[in-house]
Amino acid sequence: MTKHFIVRRAEIVRGLRRQIAIAGVWAVLLVCGGCDNTSILDDGFRGTPTAGSARSFRMGFSPFPHDQTTEAVDWVNGFLAENADVVAHYLEGVPWTEALAGMPYDPDLDRDWERERSADHPNSKSFVAMTPIDWGRTTLAAYRAEAEGLPLPPAFETATFDDPRVISAYLTHCLRAIEFFEPDYLCIGIEVNELFHQSRAEWGAYVELHQAVYTALKRAYPDLPIFISFSLQNMLNVGWEDRGEMLEAFKELMPYSDFVGVSFYPFTTLLSSEVESVFIWLRTEFTEFGKPFIISESGETAEPIVISALDVEIPGSEPQQESVMASILALADTVDMEFVIWYIPRDFDAAFERIRGEVPDFFRVWQHAGLIDGAGAPRPAFAHWDRHFARPYVPVDTQR
Repeated sequence: MTKHFIVRRAEIVRGLRRQIAIAGVWAVLLVCGGCDNTSILDDGFRGTPTAGSARSFRMGFSPFPHDQTTEAVDWVNGFLAENADVVAHYLEGVPWTEALAGMPYDPDLDRDWERERSADHPNSKSFVAMTPIDWGRTTLAAYRAEAEGLPLPPAFETATFDDPRVISAYLTHCLRAIEFFEPDYLCIGIEVNELFHQSRAEWGAYVELHQAVYTALKRAYPDLPIFISFSLQNMLNVGWEDRGEMLEAFKELMPYSDFVGVSFYPFTTLLSSEVESVFIWLRTEFTEFGKPFIISESGETAEPIVISALDVEIPGSEPQQESVMASILALADTVDMEFVIWYIPRDFDAAFERIRGEVPDFFRVWQHAGLIDGAGAPRPAFAHWDRHFARPYVPVDTQR
């Protein structure tokens, strides 16, 4: 069967949107207010697991390929088969019209889902993440049909999140994704805290949608873990004066989330040297809910990134990436962590060169966040990943 694969511009925008949503954020050095200087490493270890010791969390990536070729797809699928026991699928955009009417989806979406599912392997769990919120975290997700990022259909142009048609269509879309992917984990809202900041007037309507969809899905699939995520770096963004209210608003949704879902890209807000303090904050604020943690996506650049159009240089180095990786894995060993996702397996230098003339310069933000560099060589951070992944996986419940 001929493989179908295109690295779509919209797909890359989805990945990079969080880094560029607010241009001024690059110049702000974030500090975890109220955190002391205690390191999470006092409670565990940093990248040096005891030989043969079990890990209680799964480890995985997205099947994001480094080039627009079937060879790149084969490479990433093989990499996941050897280095992941959970595979993450991120499905942005909603086929609003088709979902509402119960019509078949566009063949392009079907092919995209088939490509995503091809990355699953017998020894992995499947994690699907979807959202009713757009890339800018301001309003309804863009329409998905023959392509991503299409304008909303007329019936949805002025609809709010709590519109019965929106709730019905999104619920149907979630149900179809469950039927197709048969996921072991489902996220139904990605970085939802940012909607509170970007479009606070929409928050109440979103809460109504989320509660309705979560409740209906749990009724249909009571054993399927379902949750939402928040962007950790922006929950602590000192440039966002509403961050305290944003935190409390998100916490009010925790009864409708089976996990504490976290998206974390510290380099995007210059938090890379503050990761340990950030994780102290995370534990302090969310342990009270008694729910396992999930790092539903994460990443760190291994090289400096220069964005000439914005006159910005984002610091980055392999030691910095290695340090962030070590801290993430140390956190996973010290809390009840279900799984950790590192979004980019390999730098997409080749893909970026193909689209360089078609996209803005700031698309390079994520280019060097892979654990494997563009030439295919493992970075030092990958050695930490490899040592932890080699440990036998034993779920927390089994260890008790």
